[in-house]
Amino acid sequence: MTTTDKQGKEGLPRMECIGVRTDRVVEANGEGIAQIARLLETHLAEHGEELRAGDVVVVSGKVCSVAEGLVLRSADIAASDAAKAIAEKAKMPEGFVQQVLDDADEVLGVLPHVITTLRRGVLIANAGVDQSNVDPARGDLVALPRDPDATAVALMR
Repeated sequence: MTTTDKQGKEGLPRMECIGVRTDRVVEANGEGIAQIARLLETHLAEHGEELRAGDVVVVSGKVCSVAEGLVLRSADIAASDAAKAIAEKAKMPEGFVQQVLDDADEVLGVLPHVITTLRRGVLIANAGVDQSNVDPARGDLVALPRDPDATAVALMR
């Protein structure tokens, strides 16, 4: 998102959003967050754009998770007795539930297909663990970045 010198209605600052669509795939290849920064830089350059002071860059947490190697296989996660009990109540795979328990600061409630949690002070379903952008048929899941602040700092470099 870019703030500009142009004025919007009634003299309010104007904001502009520039979407970055790419056919390049972010992978867990050891490069981590640096590959996202390079993709952004390349995309902007290819389209005659550049980041300026005051610009805000928004990157999906799931994209960062993939780059940080946080795509996990549910079957490879050993479930505790607590995870097994919750998995039965929630009708969810045991390894998935264990990852939710590992990532959550607190579990507030359990319903079929959702575990209400607090993570880093945010009310969030399943502690942010989900199966979007991965192969759920293989039992893959994605956890949120372990330290979102450190991820953001790495993107700024």
